[in-house]
Amino acid sequence: QSRSSGSFKLSYYNEYKSYLRMFKTLAKYIIAVLLAFLAYKVSQAPAVDIVARSLPPPPKHTGVLDRNNKLQSAEIMFKNEIVGPESLAVDGDDGNIYTGLLNGSIVRFHKDDPYSTLKVVVDKLRCSGDPEVTRPLGMRIRDSHLFVVDPAVGVVKINLRDSYATECVLDVEKDFIDNKKAVFLDDLDITKEGVIYISLASRTRTLEESFIECMESGPNAALLKFDMKTREFTTVKSDMYFANGVQLSPDQSYVLVNELTAARITRVWIKGEKAGTSEIFVENLPGIPDNIRPRKDGGYWVAMGLSRFEGNSAFDELLNKPWLRYIVAKFVPFEIFMGFKNSKKVGQVIAISENGEIIESLQDHGGISIPDVTEANEIDGYLYLGGYFNPFLGKIKL
Repeated sequence: QSRSSGSFKLSYYNEYKSYLRMFKTLAKYIIAVLLAFLAYKVSQAPAVDIVARSLPPPPKHTGVLDRNNKLQSAEIMFKNEIVGPESLAVDGDDGNIYTGLLNGSIVRFHKDDPYSTLKVVVDKLRCSGDPEVTRPLGMRIRDSHLFVVDPAVGVVKINLRDSYATECVLDVEKDFIDNKKAVFLDDLDITKEGVIYISLASRTRTLEESFIECMESGPNAALLKFDMKTREFTTVKSDMYFANGVQLSPDQSYVLVNELTAARITRVWIKGEKAGTSEIFVENLPGIPDNIRPRKDGGYWVAMGLSRFEGNSAFDELLNKPWLRYIVAKFVPFEIFMGFKNSKKVGQVIAISENGEIIESLQDHGGISIPDVTEANEIDGYLYLGGYFNPFLGKIKL
């Protein structure tokens, strides 16, 4: 019986060793496959150039920035009928409002009868090239023409009195800046003399790579100037941080430029004794700014693509950790990051005075009604609220 018991133990031990060898071999293959997969993912991941920098501590919820949910009373227009009304422009002559959508089209509706007048007027913007994906961004109306920036195309003007005929004004395939293609034009404003001031959000990243540009967070942007008469295309100011919204002052002596990843607004003088100089107009904003548009009572409306307050700023948490930005930019899909970013969402629009003082903040904690704002445009006592991915247009009475 002792021999039988010993043989059983030996057999069990040998079987155990055999299984252990199999497990070790299998583990080696699994690790090899995982390492190969990781090496492949690293090789396929985009090259990134992370700039180590930080912002001042985010503002507190005090004074005019006190916590509120004023944006939650906004009317939700065209829900699921349109997606991504990024910028807006109103024709003062006939009351039509225009906006560009995520699918590349331009739509129109009348401010007094919006729901029955919603109509696509341009399916896709074109210049000399024919990009597969187009995306209208900043827009303005001048002399019965709608001027629209599309990063994949350039600047196109649409004749509002001639069946919406289009004409290429600036072609990114032909009109180079500093002998290079302007790969990511964003917003624009136009002087009385016909000079267009345009933000170049990045010199190296395209619109599709804007997430990586945010993670890199370097001084890779600029304010540009394009003279429609002479076709001269020049750089006005370089070394900016994701130049976004653009707005001329009432007397057109300076241009305000929103610097998204710097959470500030820069004033660039274009006339007078200070012409050619620049200065910070507002710093340490309670969010990262998108577009900027004039207020009827003076000053400006600034849309916040993402709010930043003390204790609630996903952007600052990332910015202060260059190593984490590197990992996020290289390996985290944009959709997953957006889910993290939206976990503490605060939709917000602020009003600033002519002197750069914040005088009002309209918020939506939790993003219940207005989760994202790319532009706040004041039209006849209402503030129309655009959003890059929003499946609606917001509207709130002032």
